[in-house]
Amino acid sequence: MRGNERKDYCKLVTPIWTNKQELSAIYEVARYLTKSTKVNYNVDHIVPLIHPYVCGLHCLDNLDILKATLNLHKSNNYWPDMWDSNFDLELNDTLPYQLSLF
Repeated sequence: MRGNERKDYCKLVTPIWTNKQELSAIYEVARYLTKSTKVNYNVDHIVPLIHPYVCGLHCLDNLDILKATLNLHKSNNYWPDMWDSNFDLELNDTLPYQLSLF
């Protein structure tokens, strides 16, 4: 799912209590990191939006900033506390801290 189709789906899974300014801010931080480090960063949905077994929400609590390479490797095949922990993630590619915007 790409482009407008993805944006439309994100609207469907965004809770009404979500602060849209906070959502915009995390995407802005990812853009800033990409520009300042010359390394591509993505905003990742920790629990995937689309998966046969789970459906994450498009809200700040389900977003994280990852290097693009890790996010593409992760795809929608891994999330914390998943029952099959054999998925190999290079955790050194994540940010060294939990990002807190507010």
